This record gives sequence, structure tokens and C-alpha cells, in this order.
Amino acid sequence: MDTEHATPPNDLFEAMIKEVAEVECMREAARVAVAGRTAARKSLRVGIRETDVAGEAEYAMRRAGAEGWVSATYVVSGSRSTIAHGPPSLKVIEDGDVVQVHVAPIAGGYTVDLCRTLFVGKVAAEAVKALEAYVEAQDAGIAAATPGAPLLGIDGAMSASLKKSP
Repeated sequence: MDTEHATPPNDLFEAMIKEVAEVECMREAARVAVAGRTAARKSLRVGIRETDVAGEAEYAMRRAGAEGWVSATYVVSGSRSTIAHGPPSLKVIEDGDVVQVHVAPIAGGYTVDLCRTLFVGKVAAEAVKALEAYVEAQDAGIAAATPGAPLLGIDGAMSASLKKSP
């Protein structure tokens, strides 16, 4: 372990406790992220390229106050939608595509990481079922995230939910 650069436990705990002003900065960053997600969703249609969707999201976030990005804006579709943190390509979005949009703007020195799954046109029933199973697992994880809960308990709740899904 690199102890020279490790964060002392007390400093880490203090960083987890947010002042009112910090919470407001985080809310502002979330507002900017939502502007990007909304622009991406509105631009989605058959025939548009992934790069164009990412560009629309980034432009909307800049207009909303983004200073930059903590990571690239990711847009992946169709067979590429299984790529975690995949950069947008010149791939044209087709009818029935599942599209992953991931934005992480910086606003006021804070960031919010927002990822959404979107559908274009008529999507296969299996894709809808997979998304429903994921949302149920996410809800189980959120329900397990209580004060003092271990991270593995949260992961376990999500895994158990996915295992019972058809």
C-alpha cells in the first residue's frame, strides 16, 4: 500500500461530511448533468451518430454551466451498449437500439456522474426485461444502503435481486 499518498482515516471521514454550501454545489453539478442527459435524450433518433448525441449533451452542459468533464461523455448503442464507459463512435443509431449515455460534468468544482439507459424505437423484449431486472437490483441496493451498512451487504442485496430475476 502506498502510505505516502494514502488519505488518513480522519480526513476521509471529514470529506464524507458535507457542509450546506457543498451540498448546494453538488446540486448545481447535478442540474448541469441533467441538462446533458436531457439533451442527449431529446436528440436520440434513428439515423443520428453516437458522436452527435454526445456533442448535444456536452453543448447543453456547457450552456448550463459546465467547466469541463471529470471523464469523457460516453454514448454507446446497439451491440456497443454493453461496453462500460465506451467512447462514442461514428456508429449510426438504429431502430431497436439500446443506448447508454454517461455524463460527468464539473460545475463549481464539483461533479455528478449520471448514466442512463435509453431505448430507440421498438426494442427487443429481452432488453426491456434486463433493464427492469437492473432497476429492481438498484432499488434493492439503495434499500440496503443504510447508515453503517457494509458495502458488501449492498452488493449482496443487488446480486440476490439479479439472481432471482427470470
